[in-house]
Amino acid sequence: MVQPGSQVTSASVEEVVDEEYALKASANFTCGGEPLKLNGSIVPDPYKVYLCHIHKHSEPDQLMVAKESHAVRLVFNLVDNKENVEAIVDPGCQIVVMSENVCHALRLIYDPTVKLNMQSMNGEVNQSLSIIRNIPFQIGEIVLYLQIHVIHAAAYDILLGRPFDVLTESVVKNFFDEKQTIMIMCPNTGQVTTIPTFTQIEKALNWKMRPWYIGPYVVLLRNKGGAYVLAKLDGAMLDQPVGAFRVIPFLARKKIIMPEEVLDVTKKQLEEIKKAEEPGDEEEEQEQGESDNEQSGNK
Repeated sequence: MVQPGSQVTSASVEEVVDEEYALKASANFTCGGEPLKLNGSIVPDPYKVYLCHIHKHSEPDQLMVAKESHAVRLVFNLVDNKENVEAIVDPGCQIVVMSENVCHALRLIYDPTVKLNMQSMNGEVNQSLSIIRNIPFQIGEIVLYLQIHVIHAAAYDILLGRPFDVLTESVVKNFFDEKQTIMIMCPNTGQVTTIPTFTQIEKALNWKMRPWYIGPYVVLLRNKGGAYVLAKLDGAMLDQPVGAFRVIPFLARKKIIMPEEVLDVTKKQLEEIKKAEEPGDEEEEQEQGESDNEQSGNK
């Protein structure tokens, strides 16, 4: 009731919605807005029921949820008795695929008359280049013979699809710490083995930590930077000095005598090399390490 003469500046009417009634009304319809059938049953959200029934002063248990993404897993196998190549395990692919670059690097012979139209998840269709028949894949002590399709400009080296899983009757086991193992069986011998899988970062760390020895070499001198100038046993000097941390002394049982005529450099050239202050390939190794760290950070 407004008294005569009173000045009203503004007024509003707020409609209060009965939340309990709204919930009951919404419960009579499906998510598409269609009315529920008679005698239909509604299954409540178990987590919502849990939150409604816990004590007021109690904290709910932590709910474990999935991450947005996980890294793909790799296995290493010896291809055609030539080189170990990494392969991505992808049970969602119908075929086994190899990139054109790997195929040419291994000098594999293929049949260009057999081509497939391959459709990716986004609907894009690419045609394969050829097929390689009965190529040996060695994983541990098990040798498999696969039919591999070659494609151009692939983002991977090898993709192990369903034919690999079916042939080996593979059993994949995943762990909460993101690790994964695959148990495979040789279809010819019945031998069973379990192989670990790796990520790209784990592969890079494994490559850096694995010892790799070449040589022996002959030490010609050390320059002012502390790097070694080495030569092969046939007298050919290496193009760049080698960092001191890379050189491991080799103690021969018998003294190796090399005549001066064997070297492909003169004494004058050796004196000039000795005055150099290059630390060897340590800087190159450091730059490579920084590059790898940047790539790991971007991933």
